[in-house]
Amino acid sequence: MDDDEDDIEVSVDVDPEVVVLVRLNVIAHVAREIASAVRAPKSALEIIMNSIRDGLLAQVELIAFGAGNAIVAYLSLEIDWERHAFLLTQGSAKHEFLLKSNGPIDTQVAPMLAKARDYIQQCTDNLGVERVDAYYTYRAGKREEANKKYGTSPTTADEAARLRKAVSGQELSVVDHNLSEFRVLYRHVRGT
Repeated sequence: MDDDEDDIEVSVDVDPEVVVLVRLNVIAHVAREIASAVRAPKSALEIIMNSIRDGLLAQVELIAFGAGNAIVAYLSLEIDWERHAFLLTQGSAKHEFLLKSNGPIDTQVAPMLAKARDYIQQCTDNLGVERVDAYYTYRAGKREEANKKYGTSPTTADEAARLRKAVSGQELSVVDHNLSEFRVLYRHVRGT
């Protein structure tokens, strides 16, 4: 028997009021997969998933450190909530996804983002990552609620300086047309 014959395909078409929840879950899963490629800690992956599902996260920035506490990579995952709302109100957001039960969600839903994840994973494997720190930016007017809910805190002046330093290096910026409100920006140290 061919492996493809065992695949179960599921097509989900939902009412407009459910589209937001479905779309946010898809974005959350894709974001988690990409963040895990840079070896984000489990606690950060959980906050990313939950804060996207709750509609609170605007951006997460991850800094990967190597030997001697040197910054070796920077990853930013950003959601454009205005674009998200526009896509949903105009009916132009994709809300029907054909998913196979045995394949990764990101590869099936947003192939460009899956390729970015693979590239980030490959780079990370060569960088000697020892630690990853996460910095969260929540939507306007939601910071206090999100910090309390997820146990996070505003970025300090030292952390802001570290973030500015981390954004130098080779750059990859990716947006997939199926999830155009979600943007990935990845930078790593030169020569890797």
